[in-house]
Amino acid sequence: MVLASSLLRHTFTPGLQTGTFVVFFPAIILASMVFDRGSGLLAVGLSTLLVWYFLLEPQHSFGLPRGEELFLLALFVVVALFTALAIETLRSVTTKLKDMHEALRETESELRSNVALLNSITETLPDPLFVKDRAGRYTHVNAALARVFGVDKSLVIGRLDRDFIPQEQALVIEATDQDIMRSKRSCLIEERVTPHHERTSRTYLSSRAPLLSGEGEVVGVVGIAHDIQDRKLMENELRAALQLNEALLFDINHRVKNHLQSLSGLLMMSRQDVKDVQAQNVLSVAAGRLAVLARAYDHLQLHEQKTSVSARKFLESLCEALRQSLVGERPITLTTSIDSSIELDSQRAVSLGLIVNELVTNALKHAFPDQRSGAVTVRLGISSEEYVLEIADDGVGGGVRKEGSGTRILSLLADQLGGRLAVDRGPPGTRVSLWFSGPSDGSALRC
Repeated sequence: MVLASSLLRHTFTPGLQTGTFVVFFPAIILASMVFDRGSGLLAVGLSTLLVWYFLLEPQHSFGLPRGEELFLLALFVVVALFTALAIETLRSVTTKLKDMHEALRETESELRSNVALLNSITETLPDPLFVKDRAGRYTHVNAALARVFGVDKSLVIGRLDRDFIPQEQALVIEATDQDIMRSKRSCLIEERVTPHHERTSRTYLSSRAPLLSGEGEVVGVVGIAHDIQDRKLMENELRAALQLNEALLFDINHRVKNHLQSLSGLLMMSRQDVKDVQAQNVLSVAAGRLAVLARAYDHLQLHEQKTSVSARKFLESLCEALRQSLVGERPITLTTSIDSSIELDSQRAVSLGLIVNELVTNALKHAFPDQRSGAVTVRLGISSEEYVLEIADDGVGGGVRKEGSGTRILSLLADQLGGRLAVDRGPPGTRVSLWFSGPSDGSALRC
């Protein structure tokens, strides 16, 4: 050890500072670069101890050096620590950069796979798909859109709609795209497109939405279109057939109404030739019921998928006809209160009209004998999702007997409506109430 110490001392005596840096600093740098984290600091410590023990006075001891040698030792420690820390920091940063680079490569590979998958999906779509920038230029399209325009995909990129379809159609599409980008809202619209290579146009149902950047700014429009030309043709054919059916149904109803009115008139004419009072009454009742049927067809309204009758117009017209034929100069009033929102299908309207005709006729004939004054009221409203018909008089009663053909007819008609009857025989007068529900599809009830 004495020999080694003498050798080191002899070697570095002329230039202790230079020798220290030349021998120990490469070791510190190598340890910091090659070995694990902290090796550089360990090398600094060992180097400091060697210099302190072998090269500084007093030699072969760790006594505190003085003067210039203490300054050189301190300088060596500071520079060595800085070098070791700097190298280890650089190595740590390099390791992190390598890890980030590897992660970036994996992300890039995954991104390429996702893009390839997305391209595969868009290319297999039968519907045209497209992406446009803010100027309306195509930045991405699938094969389906290229087929619509009759060109290769590469010839669509960077082009405008007006390069492939008539300008008037392109202006409409471009205006729609601008509205979407301005409002940042998606929309579903029908578009007529006539490509330059085609002579006929087709209708597309196009779904479009704004394309946003990572910062949320609108950078274009993305959309997909579905060819609905065949569906439009079918809709037009169905609409034409429906209009024809409505016209035929209207004509049939008109003819039925005329026939019913003619039969009612014939029965009333036949009544004049019959001497038997009971037969006259039977003919009058039959004529009145036929008149109800004719009046129901007269108020029949045609809709796209159903026929209906306005309950208010129908019953007010029926009651007015009964007043004119049965009241005459008698001091009797006949009033109605019908909910204007109620509409009935033709079958229910006929059943309800026959019930009203039967009850009002009986009340006007039997409830006010000997020129007695009074009132008959007809009400129809809605209560707890049920229709409620009420016919009341303030006469002497007797309009509805407990037994008889009229009562049996009322029961049958109430059954046809799926309803229930209740009779309150005063005094005063008689009140008949009928509760029945609307059609199962709710078409007769409008809220």
